[in-house]
Amino acid sequence: EMFPSLKSKSVVSFFLGLYFLISSRYFFHPIFKYSPEERDALRVAEAIHLKTRPQDVLIVASRHPTALLYYADRASWNMDLNDIGRPLDPYLKNARLKKLNTAEIEQLETAMKDPVVWLEYLRRQGARYLIAPVKKELQAFPKLLAHLKQNYPILSGDDKDFYLFELTAKT
Repeated sequence: EMFPSLKSKSVVSFFLGLYFLISSRYFFHPIFKYSPEERDALRVAEAIHLKTRPQDVLIVASRHPTALLYYADRASWNMDLNDIGRPLDPYLKNARLKKLNTAEIEQLETAMKDPVVWLEYLRRQGARYLIAPVKKELQAFPKLLAHLKQNYPILSGDDKDFYLFELTAKT
């Protein structure tokens, strides 16, 4: 009653339109772009389900593994190849959060300095498959790719845009 101009149809229509515009992000397809591995996560996860068993442990060589890990529904380690040579994050070494074996932490940090050593370390920890959802990310590390192709069978075909290696069988 104090502000009769707020009762006008144009003001009410403006605020109603603004409400629908802001809330449309919950009803319509997202406007933002996905990374390539998030966009193709369902297709890659389907290949993982066909080639692996539910109890198998994966190594995901990717910078953005969250969508793939969700759809693959497998235990896994993330091998972010951009983290090679970097130390572990400090929260992973915090003894107040959990009981830590400092020897294991040192082994992991040493292994993370070289991609081939890191791969073999994770394989010894129980990883059975390596998945690279985007071929270009793995191709940026030719030493690692050559090691994988030389020692382990490729389960994904050449026509696929991802790599899937079985780490339990030697070629």
